[in-house]
Amino acid sequence: MLDIIDLEIRNLSPEEKEKLFNQLSYREYPRTIQLNEKHKSFEDWYKYRISLSEEEETADIYELEEEADLLEDYNKWVDYSENAKYKFQGYFNKTQYYQNLDQALTYYFKEYDDEFIYFQKHHKNSLYNQIIKNHNKLDLYWDYEDVLKRLPEKVKEKIFISILRHIRDDQKFFEEWEKMDKAEQKKSLKENYFYSHMTKDLENYKNSKFFFVKPEEICEKFDNPEDEYILFALKNPVLAPAIHWEFGPALNPHYYVNNWILREHEFAEKEKKYRLEQGEKFEISNVKMKM
Repeated sequence: MLDIIDLEIRNLSPEEKEKLFNQLSYREYPRTIQLNEKHKSFEDWYKYRISLSEEEETADIYELEEEADLLEDYNKWVDYSENAKYKFQGYFNKTQYYQNLDQALTYYFKEYDDEFIYFQKHHKNSLYNQIIKNHNKLDLYWDYEDVLKRLPEKVKEKIFISILRHIRDDQKFFEEWEKMDKAEQKKSLKENYFYSHMTKDLENYKNSKFFFVKPEEICEKFDNPEDEYILFALKNPVLAPAIHWEFGPALNPHYYVNNWILREHEFAEKEKKYRLEQGEKFEISNVKMKM
């Protein structure tokens, strides 16, 4: 069964797919789909194959093959290989290769859920926006803030603990302020900020459960810490994919509308199948009557 990303990509015209690719290709690395500099076209592959076959004295056999068979062989060889046309860096640092633009866009969005959410909201012809517009469902036009308002506190705690697990030493990070003694707190401020006057503001942060550290920047204390920490992670290009991968539907503001789209698609497919079956039965009965 197709998922919502498959349906959204299928919904795009060839021109829209190219435009989307161009937009994503200008994104900052590693969040970018690129043309693979190692890509080998059908012509490149054919010349290479002929050169190998000449060494084996079997060139005539390959030259006699039908073009359709050769294309099939080429596609099998190039698909998902390092010679495919498109590539992008996955969240877990594995480079992925795709010969087909539909595949490249689909798997890019499956790797980066936050990018897909942004695309759905900002592409005027997305299935998501069509549902909102056609059914006048602006009350379901949610953002992350709307999702957090409806999340139980226990779920928020689990999400926040997960955020802490995914933060690396060289990234922005949180400190458990209550577990640090004053000497360590002052040391942390000095080491991370290089602002000597920051230690004077130490008392302002004593009542905060977590302290948000931004290296070489002025520190932040949130009024509604748990929600704002999570919002920070959801809008952070490094943390967002990992959080979405773990908590998926709970944090997706488009979850209900996407389910609606999938149900409508499933119903349309069943109706189409039923009509085809009825049409076949009608044709068979006509044949019997003629006999």
